[in-house]
Amino acid sequence: NDAAAKLTGEAETVAGEPYGLWIHIPRGMTATRFRAATKGGAELPVDHQVAGELLTISFSGAAQPVEWQVGFH
Repeated sequence: NDAAAKLTGEAETVAGEPYGLWIHIPRGMTATRFRAATKGGAELPVDHQVAGELLTISFSGAAQPVEWQVGFH
């Protein structure tokens, strides 16, 4: 979503198992907001690491699909 400077997606995960995403951060951008929540609205803790232009985010899987979001500026 260019206008809102965010990347969103939905993942089918395995409940209780770690789930990870690897995202390229374009030069000049900074990842600032990280969110993951089940379709039912339960927020999930999100861990993140940045190494150069690579962002890794991870969270525990859930029985319901998980909607995730990364905000940039």
